[in-house]
Amino acid sequence: MKKNEPDNPIAKLPPEAKFTMDEVEEFLTTDPVAMESIRHANNSFLDPRIKAACVMAPVLVPLMNADSLRAIQVPVKIITGDMDDQSVLEENGIPLSKAIPGASVAILKNVSHYTFLSEGNVLGKLFARKYTTDKFGIKRDKIHAEAGKLAVDFFDMNL
Repeated sequence: MKKNEPDNPIAKLPPEAKFTMDEVEEFLTTDPVAMESIRHANNSFLDPRIKAACVMAPVLVPLMNADSLRAIQVPVKIITGDMDDQSVLEENGIPLSKAIPGASVAILKNVSHYTFLSEGNVLGKLFARKYTTDKFGIKRDKIHAEAGKLAVDFFDMNL
């Protein structure tokens, strides 16, 4: 982790995180289950049942194994937003689309990370504003319909 680079998007925890980067580092280096999982990080998890994949607002792409990404042989569609401050386009969506052979990326305009979440009710809009409201003029139902259509079209073409 790059916790010593606070302006680097990968060093920022999402606002809903109830822990610090120091706690993440301690967990990854002291928890036996986490340490065992890390030991298997380069194992193959290929599942022949998966014929295509669609990912939305991917994060932590710089931490992914480039050889593993290059080995993906199924069609992949990446859907992301150009205003995403969690899955920053230049750090995640674009590099991921370049790393996976034949992957394509759809970039939705004025869409943030949380635009992909449900619209939220009145209480949600009051108490979880960051997650339930968007830039003026953005209609989540339309963005959800657009993302859904992109996914359905992708799967119709590839399955």
